Amino acid sequence: MQDTTLMQIRSIPIASVVAALTGMDATREGNIMCPLHGDKSTPSLHLYHDTNTFYCFGCKTGGDTIKFVEKLKGVGFWEACKLLASMFQIEIKEEEQSTDPNKKKQLREEDKYFNALERVISLQQTRWGEIEKTRPELYNAVVNRFGDPTDPNSITSRWGLCICDFVSLPLGMKWNELEGVTEEYKAALLIKVDHTAMQHRVLIPIRNAWGRVVGFSARQMVKVEGTEYPKYLTSRSSRFFKKGEVFFGLDKAVTLARKTKTLNIVEGYADVMTLHQHGLVNTVALQGTALTATHLKQLRDMGVRLITLFPDRDAAGEKAVAEHTTTLIKAGFEVKVQLYGEEGDDPDSFFKAL
Repeated sequence: MQDTTLMQIRSIPIASVVAALTGMDATREGNIMCPLHGDKSTPSLHLYHDTNTFYCFGCKTGGDTIKFVEKLKGVGFWEACKLLASMFQIEIKEEEQSTDPNKKKQLREEDKYFNALERVISLQQTRWGEIEKTRPELYNAVVNRFGDPTDPNSITSRWGLCICDFVSLPLGMKWNELEGVTEEYKAALLIKVDHTAMQHRVLIPIRNAWGRVVGFSARQMVKVEGTEYPKYLTSRSSRFFKKGEVFFGLDKAVTLARKTKTLNIVEGYADVMTLHQHGLVNTVALQGTALTATHLKQLRDMGVRLITLFPDRDAAGEKAVAEHTTTLIKAGFEVKVQLYGEEGDDPDSFFKAL
């Protein structure tokens, strides 16, 4: 299935998907009764209409329209895509429905890998109450920086942040779930990295354009005395995670980007999450790489015409914005550069101070 078709499917309003499959009125703001685990009295499913995603504070399940169908119908990713395409009259061309056995094997392994990373998030997100009691310094650092996990509108909730205090597998997972993708899993969760470096961090899921978790950025929240670790540690590259092919935040930005034909590009993960909190939902970031041919194709597939760059206000930011501007103009995009704040600012620090 082509990326353009998947983007069309992901752009179906989540309220329409929920209504069509459950008969519930999902257009209003706030929580609704969760059909995934069956709320008895208190609504726990929160719909984020601006990013076309959902999260249930009862069963700790979240994602996009495709993930909602997967969970509701008990089907795999591709089956959910085909169901949504059929329901909302999106054509899947015959050549997109592969019969190649090698391709089918690859898709099965992709599903296993992506589902394993989703399972890590869902298992770890159930532990916030425990973390608050056993590791209050770490818990408070996350709350102060990214917001309360029980607040549906916090960055912690909206982006599925969780604590990475496990050595290999979170409690509840088994190695036989990873048959065939074990090494890719280890690369995604930075298993071979010093455990001391990992246990003081929060995991930020990195999703591809259609909402599947491909890797993580582990952000240091508590300084470890006597050590010098980078603030961010990002998943190692694998056949399922290639940094030059992913915009961070595109899964949440794609709906508005397709609608307005505009996209904002910033430098870092925190920049993206903070700008989304301020209503600039059509904002993404690179993974510390140059703009690649794959990035440019994704922009064209979305129909984006205007790119606004929000550079960090330092020498590295100036260099990056010059390189991005040249690449984008050569590729036929209109480019604007948004200046803000003072020397040393980045979009995260500037917008948080507003």
